[in-house]
Amino acid sequence: MAQSAQTLARYSCLTCRKQKRKCDKGLPACSLCKKSGRICEYILDEAGRTRRETRPPAFPALFFLDAYTFGRRGLTVQIPEIELPLGVLDHIGNTAQVQHDADLYFTSIHTFFPIISRLRIYQHIQDPVESLKPDLVFLLYAMQLICRPVEDASGQVAERYASTKRLASHLESRHLLSVRFLQGLLLVGLYEMAHAIYPAGYLTVGHCARVAGAMGINNLKGVAQMFPSPRSVTELEEMRRVTWGIIILDRFVSIGATNCGYACEDARPDQLLPMDEKSWEKGEPAPIPSLAISCNTNIIASPFARTCQASDLLSRILRHVKDKHNDAQFYYEEAMLLHRTIEAFRAGISHELHNSTDRASEMSLLTGIAICYSAQIALYDMYTCTEADHTDSVGIPIQLEMQSIALAGMHDVCGEIHGLASKISRTIESDGLLKTSPFLCDCLYAAAINFIWYIQETGRSELSHVVVDLKAALAALGRRWTVANEYLKSLESEESRSP
Repeated sequence: MAQSAQTLARYSCLTCRKQKRKCDKGLPACSLCKKSGRICEYILDEAGRTRRETRPPAFPALFFLDAYTFGRRGLTVQIPEIELPLGVLDHIGNTAQVQHDADLYFTSIHTFFPIISRLRIYQHIQDPVESLKPDLVFLLYAMQLICRPVEDASGQVAERYASTKRLASHLESRHLLSVRFLQGLLLVGLYEMAHAIYPAGYLTVGHCARVAGAMGINNLKGVAQMFPSPRSVTELEEMRRVTWGIIILDRFVSIGATNCGYACEDARPDQLLPMDEKSWEKGEPAPIPSLAISCNTNIIASPFARTCQASDLLSRILRHVKDKHNDAQFYYEEAMLLHRTIEAFRAGISHELHNSTDRASEMSLLTGIAICYSAQIALYDMYTCTEADHTDSVGIPIQLEMQSIALAGMHDVCGEIHGLASKISRTIESDGLLKTSPFLCDCLYAAAINFIWYIQETGRSELSHVVVDLKAALAALGRRWTVANEYLKSLESEESRSP
């Protein structure tokens, strides 16, 4: 029996149109999309009727062809008006649901990765959902995605991830670039890293770096700008935090992928760190230290700024580990300098963590110190065995000195991480999994695998309880972040190997 007119769309769905297939225009989904298990998306007008999609205005190619002339003429890129596919707004719900999800995001992910202004988001989501701009809708999609529990049954999280990626592709193909869109991409990259979705996680972070570079937000004074200058301290600070967020993810995703390069440059010594979170939340200006001045941990900096500093030190260490030097003396002297710098920084941030009375700040500080531990293990691992470093000179005195530092440092750091594992387990037991950070997983894994190797080499089975504790912390985090379970699989495989 033929479908009635009331159940047919006026125009073909987006998927059939893209694949140049004949669409039967069925609602809520056409038969081809149903048969292949795809999401069927239509374009709606203001009255909720399907209609043809209008093409957005062409992106000004002059920005890429001749950025100097683009800037000299005072031109800017206009954010296009884009029609959202059918069903997109249904996914984010009504205004009450959007506000509920925003509350959830700011009490969880925001505590350790604060790149979105709470003040500005709440100002915008008071409006009806239908009036929200496409880039904000995408950001809300990404915020909802990363807050979803990994244990969700019925595959809803996997479908939300797929629809978020489709929405990103849909908006990009229509020339949408904005800070809100970039923030959404960053959260997607964090989600992929936290759930071990590779190579997507690595590629998404690189894509974020490219988008930021094109927009110029990583160098507001030094390159041509795609958009008008920020209009407030809050907006400027938000852009600064997005830039640091890219650096953090880009360096963290490079810890295990030792053959992969960075997608963005290191922070400059004069680059400003994020301001104090409380001042930012209120929209008030506050003194902001630069990266260079804040290397002294006696200088007061926000918890997220400590994460940025730790990521900068991680970057310098990974560059040192990956580079090859002809001057062995310089190579070892640089290694010792990095050791002293990160050891002093770790001591400072540990002191701040010990004296912290703010639970939200504590989680951010835990993220910073976990990145510190990962950086230290990456450094010491290079020098615990003299045959493994990148120099051809063996037997010079400074090499032996650095090996001694590395062996002692590895022992101390792995012991510190065991203490961190106990703290993580207690925090989860008292506060739940909501605020746990995926950045904690790498150092737990690195410490556990080093203990496994040490036990296999020395036969000191009395240390097995340390591995059990580290694995227990990873298992607890695995209920929130899938990457922890991937680390556990690797550890179990390593334990099964004969000494």
